[in-house]
Amino acid sequence: GSTAAISGAGGVNLPLDSTDYQFVVREPYEYKNIQMKLKKKVLSPEKCLKITSKMRRGSVYIDGSSHRYSFRFGQELAIDALAPTLKVYGL
Repeated sequence: GSTAAISGAGGVNLPLDSTDYQFVVREPYEYKNIQMKLKKKVLSPEKCLKITSKMRRGSVYIDGSSHRYSFRFGQELAIDALAPTLKVYGL
């Protein structure tokens, strides 16, 4: 699942009761050997991650390839963890 995917990409396993979230850049494109400064980070829920597309015809995929959205040059994507709490039963 998502824990294995994030761990395999170099992220950390967050505790089940954590409200933090994280991102990992899996396949960074480093233009003209310019190194990316930020490839992964754990964020608190009130922090917003903003991503600006630098691609003419990019895409954003949610939950694998099941949900694809066009993400074109100059568009901004904002991600936070302020959604309602998910209740999981049986753990």
